[in-house]
Amino acid sequence: MCSGGFAKCLGISLMPLTIVCVLCNILLFFPGGKIEDSEHITRQVWFFGGILGSGVLMIFPALVFLGLKNNDCCGCCGNESCGRRFAMLSSILFAAVGVLGAGYSVVVSGVAINQGPLCLVEGTGENETGWMYPFSNGDYLSDRSLWSKCKAPKDVVPWHLSLFCVLLVMGLIQIALCAVQVINGLLGALCGDCCGCCGGMLSVALRSTIALQEVFLWARPPQRCWTSALRGASVSSSSLLDYSEQTKLSFSPLLQKTQSYNAFSLIRNQHFHSSAVRLKKRAQPQPPSRELDLVRYDMKHLWKGPKPALYLGFAGLIPFISPTLLMAVTESYYPQLAYAQVAYAASIVSFLGGARWGFALPESSPAKPDWINLANSVVPSLLAWMAMLMSDSIVPAASMVIIGLGISLHYDLSLLPTYPSWFKALRTVLSIVALFSLLGTLLMNGFYPNKDFF
Repeated sequence: MCSGGFAKCLGISLMPLTIVCVLCNILLFFPGGKIEDSEHITRQVWFFGGILGSGVLMIFPALVFLGLKNNDCCGCCGNESCGRRFAMLSSILFAAVGVLGAGYSVVVSGVAINQGPLCLVEGTGENETGWMYPFSNGDYLSDRSLWSKCKAPKDVVPWHLSLFCVLLVMGLIQIALCAVQVINGLLGALCGDCCGCCGGMLSVALRSTIALQEVFLWARPPQRCWTSALRGASVSSSSLLDYSEQTKLSFSPLLQKTQSYNAFSLIRNQHFHSSAVRLKKRAQPQPPSRELDLVRYDMKHLWKGPKPALYLGFAGLIPFISPTLLMAVTESYYPQLAYAQVAYAASIVSFLGGARWGFALPESSPAKPDWINLANSVVPSLLAWMAMLMSDSIVPAASMVIIGLGISLHYDLSLLPTYPSWFKALRTVLSIVALFSLLGTLLMNGFYPNKDFF
């Protein structure tokens, strides 16, 4: 893979991670999913580790990495290869900025996890009562019974722990991706863009040079013919006319042979050079016009997909829609139904990652089983796993599943090579319906009273 193309894939991977970090930091301003006063929010949330470190500072390297693939700067001294190497070298500086931003988010998250959340503690006897940090040195991580110290906000400990853990993991992944770009940038600066435009032009130039040398050596008359002709030429001292006539006679067969060689070589050279000129001046074919690309264009091909895929896909929406509709009709929030919906959504997110993996494995597939495709296929499964770890509280679990569905949809629509048009349209419709169903469940959790089946 070219250094520029690999950097573009890294930029594509960084963008959803950046969005996840920003969303997690925003959710931390609502401890337990409730609106609280600013003085009741954990101190580390105000450090903006996810918004500033893994968010704003990470956008710049991601955009730079995305633009390296199409960088056609003339560079210093007007050399295109020099410009590309300078661009790859400059990407190392932006990768260092990304490492610093993600490192800042990781440090803030680690401190917040070790300290624990700010919550309301009701003391007994001489114990203090009020808003404080009841945990120290991460003791609550190994002893879950200590979580009962926090009386308000409700479920603030799993909320705090899960979101800061996501920030910690995402920050580490961002550091790893930026570190990979540092190595990729060094290789690109030293070796150039090996298989990009410059590499193709260089290979064409080398092949042209070798072909010209072969043509020249083949067309050049043998040296021995000239020496033998010169040795065999007899010059009479009688008159200059006799000398010229003898020379013309002695050289006539050789001149005819040389002229035939030269004529044939000129024809070959003219064909060779004219083809190169035509290739340079030939107008590149324009791609067919498409309407706003992706979603709007692909929606026309929705019903062209296989019938089993369409039927099974739309039938898969029943576990998403049914719990939300039932809670809306009964005006009651059922935790068991919400958990079942989130568990099903987590399995779907993991399935989508496996679908990308399976799409890249066949030999005839346009997607290659490289690090980019396979690593991005693992991300949805990890997000589904994190969602199930947060299943004690429906709000962070459902939020993580929503993030997983959004990232999976982003990969399916933008990560090249993409799926067939009908499948992208189907994925878009199914994902939108699933997202709104989960959002409806979260809204009912806040407005409707809880009611258990058992």
